[in-house]
Amino acid sequence: MTDIESGPRVTRWLFVVAGLAAALVTLMRAIFGGGSDLAVLERELAGNDIIGVVRVNWHALNVIFASLAVALFIAARAPRAAARAIGILAAIAFGATCIILLVVSAQQTGSPFTHYPYIPLGITALLAGAAAWRG
Repeated sequence: MTDIESGPRVTRWLFVVAGLAAALVTLMRAIFGGGSDLAVLERELAGNDIIGVVRVNWHALNVIFASLAVALFIAARAPRAAARAIGILAAIAFGATCIILLVVSAQQTGSPFTHYPYIPLGITALLAGAAAWRG
């Protein structure tokens, strides 16, 4: 099978690396974050009706990150236009989450660098963006 824009299909390894980074972010968030961050949120919100919304958002973001990880792996062999679209969407999702984390950390603690997840989020956003750029 060939891609009209690029000839024979090749594996775009930057998408694979970005997919691995996205999978790592997802696992870190689901395992470590679920045991610490989500547990604290649930404990502090016990008895408050908003706890359901927090749970939904927590798990929805995990599903979004996992879906993007899978999509980045698929993009490694997808037609160029589709691969670029996937890379751009992943870069936006991980980048926006990173920026929001930095802003909220700065507002709450006075430093945007208080909470470490900005590092893997930022790296994943940059990798996905670079993969999309190179296509």
